[in-house]
Amino acid sequence: IFLECAFFTPLSVAGKARKFGLHTDSSHRFERGVDPFLQERAMQRATQLIVEIAGGSVGMITTVVDAANLPIRTTVTLRRLQINKILGITSTDSEVSTIFQRLGMQVVTTSDGWAITPPGCRFDIAIEADLLEELARIIGYNTLPMRSLLMRSSLGHAPEAKLTLDSIKDLLVVRGYQEAITYSFVDAEIQQLIDPEQEAVCLQNPISSELSVMRTSLWCGLLRAALHNTNRQQNRVRLFETGLRFIKKSGELLQQKTIAGLALGSVTPEQWGESSRKVDFYDVKADIAAIIDLTARHFNYQTAQHPALHPGQTAEILTCSGEAIGWIGMLHPTLEKQLGFDTPVFLFELSQDALLNRKIPTFSLLSKFPSVRRDMALIVDETVTAESIVACIKSSHEPMLQEVCIFDIYRGQGIVEGSKSVALSLILQNSLQTLTEPEIDVIFTRLLQTLNISLSAKLRE
Repeated sequence: IFLECAFFTPLSVAGKARKFGLHTDSSHRFERGVDPFLQERAMQRATQLIVEIAGGSVGMITTVVDAANLPIRTTVTLRRLQINKILGITSTDSEVSTIFQRLGMQVVTTSDGWAITPPGCRFDIAIEADLLEELARIIGYNTLPMRSLLMRSSLGHAPEAKLTLDSIKDLLVVRGYQEAITYSFVDAEIQQLIDPEQEAVCLQNPISSELSVMRTSLWCGLLRAALHNTNRQQNRVRLFETGLRFIKKSGELLQQKTIAGLALGSVTPEQWGESSRKVDFYDVKADIAAIIDLTARHFNYQTAQHPALHPGQTAEILTCSGEAIGWIGMLHPTLEKQLGFDTPVFLFELSQDALLNRKIPTFSLLSKFPSVRRDMALIVDETVTAESIVACIKSSHEPMLQEVCIFDIYRGQGIVEGSKSVALSLILQNSLQTLTEPEIDVIFTRLLQTLNISLSAKLRE
């Protein structure tokens, strides 16, 4: 009679059993785990029974061991304070040591408790809570005292410079948006249409062909949700979502926290007292401006090209240092038709990390002297953006200049083709005295010269 007694690791047996479809009593036992140090005792006991019942002589035992892959039982620390804190009882060191020793564990007393090594058969003991559970089981659950739960908590305060994501969500809800939660898995075809320049991560075992890649933009899920609503007679849709987008960069997979949204249909809900109009680029830009106002920081808009957005209604959003943090624009007309929309769709996408660090506002003494408004109309080339005009004026660092606002852009009769008229207002104020007309004229002339040098702008007659 040849006897074999073995030990195999649970992971190796579970993988092979599933691969070859072999499910036996032995495989089930090894999947659940057995004591790796029980084989010799089991062999000796089986041999003893065979000899006693059937007779015979005992042969030599051959042992084959891969010691490097044997499981190692780690020591678990149990602290004295935790016994009273969790179980509500007080036990002596000798009582605790005796209980665990009788359970077959190796116990070493330390300065703050015990270092306990469980036997090989106790796979369920890995952390301190497992030891406390064993202690309560042996002592008896009915002997544990009943008392009210005490919670030790300390009230913290959020840093003033930290802007919470909930505050951004609340703002978007107030502005008419509804939060959507879509899958991180998207249709590969839609992903290719939205972001063809970015390689998407393919799933090895997708739920369906329509959810086969990880999104590189939250627009994929939002567009699908918007189309679902418009197909059900929802003519005004405003959605936003916060979540991760998955970007491959330098061989690594980056998970970027993003907030994105879309708007289509009328600006306001239908009502009898107000005429309706379609949402446009500047409505969505105003929503982004409201978010940026929460940060008390300044961001720039720069004309750019995005494969998913209209070439003439697209802007990249940049920090003052030139770092790109997002996009805003109208869905490309070609994509609009391919996806099945019959109305313009406006999209935005922003980096959460760039928004959640708020600039702490500082107090400035209000001037008791009146401010002065001066308007100017400039003739500039069609390629000059309104943003660049405002930036040029602010870059002059005129101390009396408090505010710049563009209130009109005109093209048509009286304006040379290829040019446009941009009208803007300047708010001037001195904190020490009332500005005089000569002082205002000097500032006005100085700003006009700066615009002429930088942008070839001329004052409209």
